[in-house]
Amino acid sequence: MNESLNAAEYLASEGNNQVIFCLRGVKTSFNAPHRNMVDFAHLPIVKRLTRMPVCIDSSHSLGTREKSSDGIMDIMHSTSQGIIAGANMVLVDFHPVPSEALVDGPQALTLNELPEFIQDTIISREAYEKRVAIWKEN
Repeated sequence: MNESLNAAEYLASEGNNQVIFCLRGVKTSFNAPHRNMVDFAHLPIVKRLTRMPVCIDSSHSLGTREKSSDGIMDIMHSTSQGIIAGANMVLVDFHPVPSEALVDGPQALTLNELPEFIQDTIISREAYEKRVAIWKEN
């Protein structure tokens, strides 16, 4: 984490004011069944340590379109976790026909899933804003 933050801050210190810090996980033996292990508890820490916007990359973190037992896709759960932890941006792959995508098709959402994705992220963002409001009062 420190190496990545230092590299990003170095870019910014050299005059690039368009650097975005993206959390997409790390390869580990603990990540199965997903592609990478992401700990969104790092998100507020990264935001505290840098002025850069922080993005979460749910698609590349998970690498799958699997659904949880509640019927909600893992990508939706992961995206919500990142938003509720304070992500400034979300990166998720969409493709009209994921099975025909040249890269990353297994994790891409379809364009037909976009309305539900947006609805879900709005709910998560509203929850985050309510959480912030609680703590601003104290």
